[in-house]
Amino acid sequence: NMPTLPGNRQLAMAGAQSAEVTVALQGLPAEYTRDMVEALLVGHGFLGHFNFLYVPSNFATGCSFGYAFVNLATTAEKTVEFFRVFNGYTQWTMQSTKVCEVVLADTNGLLANIERYRNSPVMHADVPDALKPIVLHGNGLRGLPCANQVHKAAEGPQVAGKRLALQSWPGGATAATAAIAAKCCGCHSCHNSWLSTVVRKGVRG
Repeated sequence: NMPTLPGNRQLAMAGAQSAEVTVALQGLPAEYTRDMVEALLVGHGFLGHFNFLYVPSNFATGCSFGYAFVNLATTAEKTVEFFRVFNGYTQWTMQSTKVCEVVLADTNGLLANIERYRNSPVMHADVPDALKPIVLHGNGLRGLPCANQVHKAAEGPQVAGKRLALQSWPGGATAATAAIAAKCCGCHSCHNSWLSTVVRKGVRG
């Protein structure tokens, strides 16, 4: 099962101990894109309070897996406000029964998230920019994490004679994730199987 919310106090402590805290928004509608999540955050008064956003999505369909990683670079008070606004959030722009939850992510901080994703297959040139992580600068400029190497194309297995794009699995290239990813067809059910098998102790960023 996915982890439960650590609570206001733990989020506040995390915010007080560091100038930034990476959280995961769970329970987003699959139709929510990265730009829609960004607009959601900005629309609730968090413009300038986050500098990294990633909405893991299926490369083949463009649909998200229902969660997003957000790096909050703000005060402890604003971090708690973020929790109060989005934990239990249901006011989506389309009809949905999804209920948002906020949890702390394992990968914390802007630099750590850039390091985590800049050499990931999600950064390959063939992946649409809208599906990639985004870094937001204080002056409103947007940029993508820089890559250290040329990325290999993110190709999935043969399914019914057709290649499907392999989604970017959160959690790192461990033997367990690699084994499951190798058998995955890119669907939401496979992703949930990966989550239930591997993500036992928290959200993997």
